[in-house]
Amino acid sequence: MYMERINKTLLPGKLKLWCFQFGILPRLLWPFTVYEIPITKVEKLERLIPRCLSSVGLYGHGKLELPVTGLVEEFKCTKTRLVMTLTESEDAIIRTAPPRVVAGRKWTPSEAVRSAKSALYLRDVVGQVQHGRAGSGLIPRTPLWHKATSAQKRQLVVEEIRRQEEGERYAKAVSMAKQGKWTNWEGLEKKKLSWRDIWQMDGARLSFIIRATYDLLPSPQNLKEWYGEDPACSLCKVPASLRHILLGCTTSLTQGRYTWRHNQVLRELASILEQRRITINNLPQTLAGQAIKSISSVAEKSSNWLWIKRKDPIWAVRAHQGNRGYGMEGDVPGTLGPPLSLLETLWALNQRNVDEAGCPPDDPNDIPYPL
Repeated sequence: MYMERINKTLLPGKLKLWCFQFGILPRLLWPFTVYEIPITKVEKLERLIPRCLSSVGLYGHGKLELPVTGLVEEFKCTKTRLVMTLTESEDAIIRTAPPRVVAGRKWTPSEAVRSAKSALYLRDVVGQVQHGRAGSGLIPRTPLWHKATSAQKRQLVVEEIRRQEEGERYAKAVSMAKQGKWTNWEGLEKKKLSWRDIWQMDGARLSFIIRATYDLLPSPQNLKEWYGEDPACSLCKVPASLRHILLGCTTSLTQGRYTWRHNQVLRELASILEQRRITINNLPQTLAGQAIKSISSVAEKSSNWLWIKRKDPIWAVRAHQGNRGYGMEGDVPGTLGPPLSLLETLWALNQRNVDEAGCPPDDPNDIPYPL
């Protein structure tokens, strides 16, 4: 009933999602705790939320994590918390003969609690394991099971149930041919969106990020699967998948379509820097050296380095734009393909090229400035 009312409103999609997460879901926790609801009924309710996106993409913690939890996960955590409250009760009568918590025949809360306790016992045997590249002792320590209090044990069991649910989602994602392709991505940094990020993000951009991660954009190859349309690329006549459109079309790469926007921004930067260069070259030699640091502050946030020669104040600017260079003394040979950074403007004195590898200059008279 609540979901139908929210869905009929003219609210944007992300606001409807917020209403579900903080309006509807907390209202369902108490009925989940008190009533004997089968888990199949909860799974049926969860299928009504995502229309084209699977629960793996909406609730999973894969390469793209959204600040949303699923109905099934909250149902299992609620029943697990109830079992732990009864079995770890301070009342001896309730603790020795706790009431039976029923959640249907498909999933049993008591069995899930027993499995979670076994995993926590095993964790105590293994000990604290270091994860990631952080140094020893930098990861917060979790309380051991045999030393935890009743409240800490209840929290540990609930966290273990969430971890097992995430493992089931990952196993489901591996078996999915399209929305599970992210399981084969290596070296990709995980993206975690918070509610602050969602509010500051345009709805179309948020939709593009989610659909691009799980290959749900209307690419020609997807349109062929959905409606039987021609999957060929309009430029190179190759089947146009999402990967082909974003970075694999050889025709777009040759024509500079991938670098066009970057080149427009770089052309404006090069124009401003060229005006500044002319102004400094027209200054007396004693004042030219004082203006060097003011030029380097134009791009002080970049990780590149500007090597400046002390002896001669004559400047030359070179900017890498796609497959050609922009400069006073001629073009700088470049390479095709998308650039690695937005700011690739190269400064040098006496037409001396900057070492792109970031190596120190051979001349000791050269001093580095951050660019």
